[in-house]
Amino acid sequence: MNFLRDAVRKTHGCEAKHVRSVPVKIRFQGNAVWDGVVEIFELGGHPKASKCYAWGVIDDPDSLKAVTMLHMSPITSAKSAVRAHFAANPPADGTKGNNNPA
Repeated sequence: MNFLRDAVRKTHGCEAKHVRSVPVKIRFQGNAVWDGVVEIFELGGHPKASKCYAWGVIDDPDSLKAVTMLHMSPITSAKSAVRAHFAANPPADGTKGNNNPA
């Protein structure tokens, strides 16, 4: 949790307080594309957003990367944050995305 909270603070330059964890499953053509947990943080001092969604993905076998998405239209839920991330960053090999290892 500290890893993701610190990533939110560093990326968005504000305080972050964890408020809850939300399981998210994304399917495409009947197949699971992503199945993991998104952490929701309340932001303090951000000029435009009151919440942020964060989760971890495995970049390569030895590298965990934090993904953070601000709660701003069209991103209004944990699920829409994950969908937006994978729409902009499809897995390079065309396989399923990584689930949340954090």
